[in-house]
Amino acid sequence: MGPSSVSADSYQTTSDFCSSFVGDLKKSVLYDNTNVLHKLLGLGSPTSPGDPSLNETVIDYITRAVRKDCAQDLQTIDIVANQKADDEQRLYMPLKKICDKIEQTLAALVPNRAYFRHVIHTADRQFSLEDPVFPNSDDNKPDFVVADVPDPRFPIPGVHTTMSSLQTPPYPQRSVRWRQCFSFIEVKAKAKYSPTNAGGSGAATDAVKTLVQGADYARFALISHPFNLFVYGVFVCGNEFCLAFFDRCGIVLSPDYSVTQGEGLRLFVRVVTRLLWTMSPTDLGQDPTIYLEPGHTYHAEAYPSYRVTMGTHREDTRSWITQGPPLWVSHTLLGRGTVVWRVLGPSEQARLPCILKTAWRNSNRDSELDIYDRIKYILTAKGVAYPRSVAQADNGGDVLFDMGRRVSVKALRGFDDMFPPVVHGISDRILHRVAVRKLGKPLWEYSSVEQLIRALIGVIEAHKILTELGILHRDISAGNILIEVVSDENGVLSDFSIDQTCGFLTDFELASVPQQEFRETTVAVEARPESDRSQGRHVYFESIREQTPTKTQPGDGLTGTAIFMAYKVLLAVSADLPIVRTKEHDLESFLWVIVYVVYKHALNDTEVLAQVPIAGFPKKLHDEFHHLFSATSIHDLVHKRNEVQGKSDPFANDVETSDVRDGVANLLAYADQVDQMDEDLEGELHATLGVFWHYLFAFRPRKVHRAKNATDKKFWTKAFGESSVTDQVPVQATHDRILTMLNKALAGIVPRRMKREKAEQKARKVAEKMRKASEAGQKMQVD
Repeated sequence: MGPSSVSADSYQTTSDFCSSFVGDLKKSVLYDNTNVLHKLLGLGSPTSPGDPSLNETVIDYITRAVRKDCAQDLQTIDIVANQKADDEQRLYMPLKKICDKIEQTLAALVPNRAYFRHVIHTADRQFSLEDPVFPNSDDNKPDFVVADVPDPRFPIPGVHTTMSSLQTPPYPQRSVRWRQCFSFIEVKAKAKYSPTNAGGSGAATDAVKTLVQGADYARFALISHPFNLFVYGVFVCGNEFCLAFFDRCGIVLSPDYSVTQGEGLRLFVRVVTRLLWTMSPTDLGQDPTIYLEPGHTYHAEAYPSYRVTMGTHREDTRSWITQGPPLWVSHTLLGRGTVVWRVLGPSEQARLPCILKTAWRNSNRDSELDIYDRIKYILTAKGVAYPRSVAQADNGGDVLFDMGRRVSVKALRGFDDMFPPVVHGISDRILHRVAVRKLGKPLWEYSSVEQLIRALIGVIEAHKILTELGILHRDISAGNILIEVVSDENGVLSDFSIDQTCGFLTDFELASVPQQEFRETTVAVEARPESDRSQGRHVYFESIREQTPTKTQPGDGLTGTAIFMAYKVLLAVSADLPIVRTKEHDLESFLWVIVYVVYKHALNDTEVLAQVPIAGFPKKLHDEFHHLFSATSIHDLVHKRNEVQGKSDPFANDVETSDVRDGVANLLAYADQVDQMDEDLEGELHATLGVFWHYLFAFRPRKVHRAKNATDKKFWTKAFGESSVTDQVPVQATHDRILTMLNKALAGIVPRRMKREKAEQKARKVAEKMRKASEAGQKMQVD
């Protein structure tokens, strides 16, 4: 299906595309694994009684019906697969007819149906991703999806119809929500394009494209189903098909099977039967420890609410109810898959608003709860008050299956030969939840520029305190910084007063934190007398843990949210080289977050966008944002940053200042308009963004940035004062420089805001006085 966000067009050359695959996915793929099919069919695991996918008589009957009634379609598939020219589109209708025939025959044979799903052909349909990071950011879609649809007997909840068939009718709507889609079917014209051919040193480029394309669809499915733990995909390539299993540790592919002949066709019938009719949401990847709230569905317009638990252990009664869509969703397929929610919890008796984070932690590392405890211990030991702008974990832990087993990638894959390979020292991931005491809203939902600046000041000051104690966050992202809000007794959230505004930093799972080392030492300890009549003193020997100098526990190697990663870290990841993470890398990530946040806010600021005197400005701003932050791989992200920041050679030192700001020209135009329309501002937003963009440019591998002309000198003079401007202006960001810029902006905004509020208060008093005088006059006339 095209165009695809993972097509070779996203790269400069085909070799770039293939090298990206090698770096991002290839190490995490298992090929030719028959247990993928066994897992989907429920073989080797308990299944519900009467499951028609395991009833050989039913499967044989459906297969015969397909051979008879879809004979022409099966023949067409073979013709397209064997002809010289590629003609993928000729495969769509035959495959759709076969899937519909399978469902039609099932509806005639089986008297009941627990799940209603339909194979939807996606051509000419719009897909909605409902993504908090990039809303409706990509029109990339597979050729078919297996989508959750209403029960045809009750298309509207509570309204009975005269329909009695269990077969779902043709999907009537032109738009499909990704959260309806539990699985996908991708079609290619020839068997050589199958992802099963993507392995080995001589892998075919087209097969690699197919696999990466499928990984992209699985990524979308996980974004739209934030509580799904894995995704199944079906690839039909020519007259063969294979199954793919996607999770946070990689991909497992089955062998290729025939779609049209013998046992292969029978297997295809069983697969479609399972996907449409008998697989529960848990079978299709949904977390078994969460439940849809009563009356909520995946296909309804309103975003569903979930009841989230810590597992099926009877003694653990904690649960949370999600409120609306997530605040943040990870965009990568591999890795932690972090999702952040607003929830009510953790008990039926006390449904208090809080923030809940779910992520897949490295099984070789301490849990995030342990890391929060260690941060608190270090602060206490150093006599430093716990910063308001650092989140504190309140609850959580590893999620459990029954019998106390942890929910992990290995446990979910089940079969030993499906266990993920070791990549970067990680062989398994464990599902972990952390509830944070504070309430927050996304940074891009700031209600004023002053609120944004105050939130940033608090977070960067707190980050400075932590780094001075040897604690490095290592995953600064827009999803990990929230603006603190307050809740009333009804759970309604509102901002603090502007003077009390505070942002806070969350998600310390990947933090590098000093940890205490201990050793066992045997010492003599005086025993307490058993009673006051005891004579003499006694001693005994015991082992104690003696503290030794601290060392730092590193994070998961090259970690972080890619679109906010420091440039040097991206280069290291792209080249598969080691790098020592520093506070400067965190600071660069902070600056990328600030740029991202203003873009996100701007794209929803329709009032200001309408006033910018540039033709087609909203689309230009949108395209600029996506060009900078939407990338298909680390390699692609490095390439885009090189483009936006003006040079393909990252080690050059001769870039003009005017070129530097061209990469965010539309963002700065928006900032100019905000400065003009907001009477509290006099250029602060534009100036702050301009300086921070220069800081980002300076983080590239060069020591200084030259102020080469009068315009450039004027810019830096306005930002820092005359004394700091020379022919060679150092622009390397530090905590203090960033805070200086933010505080300077705040110092300009606050007096104007207070003056405005005073004038408004005076006007209100005058209006109230006039109102009372008018009422008194009216009363006298009546009397």
